Amino acid sequence: MAHGLAVDTESRTFTPPYNISWATFLSPLERMAADPPNRVDRTYLDSQSGTVQTYLIAAYKTFGLISDEARPTDAVNMFAEPDLRKEMIAD
Repeated sequence: MAHGLAVDTESRTFTPPYNISWATFLSPLERMAADPPNRVDRTYLDSQSGTVQTYLIAAYKTFGLISDEARPTDAVNMFAEPDLRKEMIAD
């Protein structure tokens, strides 16, 4: 289940696409799973700074958590479940 992660296959090191903390990345995802929005845009992420909003939207798209139209995908609900999250991260 590839989600567009940047991986150097020769050295097998993961290169994170954006410099945001885990808590900042995870909190809106848990909120999305509990109460799915129509779109994940700057209005939805209004508690974050503009730069963080940009990083979150880009990261969520990179990992297949929101579509190009900024709609949450089914992967959001899976990622919100701690056991399934571990599998998704491992993939």
